[in-house]
Amino acid sequence: MKRLIRWALNHLPRTFLQRIAGISVPVLGWFYIGRGVECPVCGTRRRKFLPYGYVHSRPNALCPRCLSLERHRLLWLYLQRETDLPTAYPRILHIAPEVCLMRKLRKHYDGHPGLYLTADLESPLADMHFDVQHIPLEDDFTDVVICNHILEHVEDDRQALRELHR
Repeated sequence: MKRLIRWALNHLPRTFLQRIAGISVPVLGWFYIGRGVECPVCGTRRRKFLPYGYVHSRPNALCPRCLSLERHRLLWLYLQRETDLPTAYPRILHIAPEVCLMRKLRKHYDGHPGLYLTADLESPLADMHFDVQHIPLEDDFTDVVICNHILEHVEDDRQALRELHR
């Protein structure tokens, strides 16, 4: 399983993986049915999480139901426990939205159109497409920016931070 996942991550186009992951990964999850771990994002219980990694595969990393990784589960727990997000509706700009968090936030924002916006350079799942170094939105557009695991991928991280701050 570990080799299959690593091969797919390294050989298939990212946009293709984004389109098929919602169907294919849950099918793999059936091989992990059990009660050893629980995902705080989707609440599913499995014997363990799937392995994940481009270079070195990490065991017990990917939730087979919602596709969350360790960092996504930690961020979700933080948002639930340390912010007013579960009860409030701040205007959110979610850069490079993680599927697991995007699903939860879209559901939370049902009935509040326009307050949750996703953006990515190329993901077919995002509402808008732009480079985070040049955000085509007016100043003070958003109350909250979720931008997780992005700055190491941009050419000028300082410019990206200036744009996010703007």
